[in-house]
Amino acid sequence: MDVKDCAILCGLRRFGSVSQVAGHIGVSQPAISQRITALETRLGFRILDRRPGRSGQQLNAHGIVLEDAARRILSILDELPGSLYGASSDLVGRLHVSTVYSLGLHSLAEPIRRFLNEAPSVEFDIEYMRTDRVYESVLSGESDVGIVACPKEVKGIRVLEWVNEPLVPVMAPCFSLPAMEGEISMSVLQGIPFIAFADGIPTRLLIERSLQRVGVKLDVRKSYDNIETLKRTVELGFGVSILPRPAVLNELMDGTLREMPISGFTLSRSCGILLLENKTVGRATQKWLDLLLHKGQ
Repeated sequence: MDVKDCAILCGLRRFGSVSQVAGHIGVSQPAISQRITALETRLGFRILDRRPGRSGQQLNAHGIVLEDAARRILSILDELPGSLYGASSDLVGRLHVSTVYSLGLHSLAEPIRRFLNEAPSVEFDIEYMRTDRVYESVLSGESDVGIVACPKEVKGIRVLEWVNEPLVPVMAPCFSLPAMEGEISMSVLQGIPFIAFADGIPTRLLIERSLQRVGVKLDVRKSYDNIETLKRTVELGFGVSILPRPAVLNELMDGTLREMPISGFTLSRSCGILLLENKTVGRATQKWLDLLLHKGQ
């Protein structure tokens, strides 16, 4: 079993489709099918579930065991450059990080700049995706590190605490709040247009559940995956929102957004670092973790 076979097995576990694996690793579908057949012939057992009614190309029990081994092989090979140059002061190798937009474009900006400056020989790549995909990417071994908001326990993943980000209610300067006497309470959020994160995004669930506990139900008019689109929508005056403070610092300073003066509003989201359990942490990954955890102190 060579490196290409390992990549095919990991791709089948992730995608369950030869066509998607072909596009992902740059090998034709016929070539992948031939490799699978040759591998099954050498091993003496099938690795794909070809039972009638099964959609796609799913690994069977033998295939899953083989894929686990293939993933470990690829992990070792990925860390090999750093191990070979362990005596060198220069960091080398590859580091792939996956994260969500609201963290990657804001809270991670400074750690990324520092890493690129302090480890210029490392092939650093960061990919932005939805939270569920970050977990998938770490589990499949595609990403060395995942960073998410509101982390949860997932089998096979180790979570490191990182930072807590304050969430703040914001609106456009032109947006008019309902007239209220005295201090503005959280009840003002009920009945006015609200611009939210998309369904299923953990930060949205956190906000909705926290407000429901105090009797506030949001009137969600628009929702987005991308925080930049969300902010622009609020700036135009379509509604108000509750967003991570690091993501709106520039807009608050520039005056394109303003913080809503809601009395007693305190809410924050935890952010965590995802690592694959039992995977050796290479020097490049450790350098990245050191930068992040220093930032979180």
